[in-house]
Amino acid sequence: MMLEPLLNHFDSFLPFTDSGKQLLEGRVSQRHVKRRQFILQEGLPCRHYSFVVSGDSRLTPGHLTMPTPDVILFDFSDSEWHFTFEGAVKLANAYPNTLLLLCHWGSVDAPDFAPFNGDPAKLAKAIVNPERIGLLAPGEPFTLKRLKK
Repeated sequence: MMLEPLLNHFDSFLPFTDSGKQLLEGRVSQRHVKRRQFILQEGLPCRHYSFVVSGDSRLTPGHLTMPTPDVILFDFSDSEWHFTFEGAVKLANAYPNTLLLLCHWGSVDAPDFAPFNGDPAKLAKAIVNPERIGLLAPGEPFTLKRLKK
């Protein structure tokens, strides 16, 4: 199994002990996923975590041509691991009235790690209707409402 890239990725933030590496090696398996195949299939319980070391989300043409959503759990960071800042702006402006609930931003206590620390003020200056940016505190409730069309 190709566990080494995953270990190296995590090791760059918090080094593993040898016993920690052995424990992880005994619990991690590798699975290849075909293009357009979902890691979790509909109706199946989620009993695992998935890691994609090279980046976990990319902006695709499908993101920009879907029916207008009421809200987007907005993958926002200034990082190539996610949509990139330019991609985030493009997605936000494709749906100029849709509420944007920022995720990745502020979701991890890693103040020096760019993929989790995009600047919402910078985003607000770059998109149409910046007042629709939503920031929720951990555990803060959110009530979904239909977008007025």
